[in-house]
Amino acid sequence: DCRSRTIKVPQNFSLQDCFMKWSRIKERSRKSEESFASILFRDFEDNEDVKQLLSAWTIEYSAVDALQDAKSDLKDDFTAVDAGGPEEQFAEDVWANLLGLQVSDGTKSLPLFTEEESEHGILPVGDKRFQSAFGVNTEAFRRVTSRAKLFYRAIGRFAAHCLCRGRPLPNYLMPKLLWNVALRDCKPTCRNYSSFDLGMDVLGMGVKLNSFEYMKTDCESPIKLRKLIEKTYISSNTIFLNGFSEGLLVVRSLYSYDTDFCQDLECFPLKDLFSNFSFETVETLILATRQYSAKDLLSKLVPVYSKNCDVILQETQRKVFCQGLRDILLKWEKDDPKKLPQFVQFCSGRSFLSTDPSSNFKIRVLFEEQTVEGNSSSPVRLPEAHTCESELSLPCKAYDGNVKVLEDKLTKALEYHQLFTMS
Repeated sequence: DCRSRTIKVPQNFSLQDCFMKWSRIKERSRKSEESFASILFRDFEDNEDVKQLLSAWTIEYSAVDALQDAKSDLKDDFTAVDAGGPEEQFAEDVWANLLGLQVSDGTKSLPLFTEEESEHGILPVGDKRFQSAFGVNTEAFRRVTSRAKLFYRAIGRFAAHCLCRGRPLPNYLMPKLLWNVALRDCKPTCRNYSSFDLGMDVLGMGVKLNSFEYMKTDCESPIKLRKLIEKTYISSNTIFLNGFSEGLLVVRSLYSYDTDFCQDLECFPLKDLFSNFSFETVETLILATRQYSAKDLLSKLVPVYSKNCDVILQETQRKVFCQGLRDILLKWEKDDPKKLPQFVQFCSGRSFLSTDPSSNFKIRVLFEEQTVEGNSSSPVRLPEAHTCESELSLPCKAYDGNVKVLEDKLTKALEYHQLFTMS
């Protein structure tokens, strides 16, 4: 059924290996797993349902036996359960593995992104690196840059898939200066790009303050400075920007804005939709961050209390949710901020949170129902994560309201979660 395509990926997969395999696949049958993988790389035909191609993905992780011995050492009552969410996990894995992508002419290899992140996002290597590695206007240069653009376009298409499924994009995929071009077609020479924002975004590219001040001094006018910035940081990244932007399509029905230019188009470049929006608006709508406060996280939590329990137990559950979880998350924010995205990923499969206050993403904190015989599971078990529903399940008695015990259980659950693989 071409409406539901499944792609199988191995545990701890190499994005480089997958991209190399998928980009070489020739489309043989629309029902095959291989043709689905090639959607990332092949050209779309005029009569194809692009919305269906971009959105109808099912990810299946192949099971492995690694770490089974480690898991078997854990007692049943101390097992953190991950009940699903492979698509969320796959997205996390793809974004985390971008730095491992590279292209080669058979003798030399070049990474597609810098090995280290700038302060505000990872950086594409830039056109000059391709010229330096493979020469200018050589056959090797043309072949390698063609594959690089294919890879960048595939990343853009995967980003489009995430948006079609209502999943925001991590803001660290590129610095704000490049996001402005990719999402809004707003270049440094555009009038609506304020001088202050432009200066901050140049620094976000990893430029030292003294270097930027020298650049400003060397230019005779603000216009020349803007042209220099565009030449230095935008025109020098055409391989990445052209490939990524070509892949970053948006389906017309994805957003409800009244835009005359797209009335007759099923699919069009995302930057055509957002060109008249401020970056702050676009950022709120489709970007997400891994740097958020306990307050931000608490706003995403929704309690689901047990229905069949006595008044005392109901009050214990409310105290655990309203005070216990709040105190734990505030403590983590102060002492170990990395635990906040770990907690979100444990519960939902994703570690990023949208800054959009109208986002419908929530994490349900579910207290198990009490059966006639007692609790439905051991009262001392670890919290369980049902990532398909973005749900955190706690025992009915909620550890008798003991916040210290709850924190210890959550901490162990997060630690054990690192051992678990998707299957």
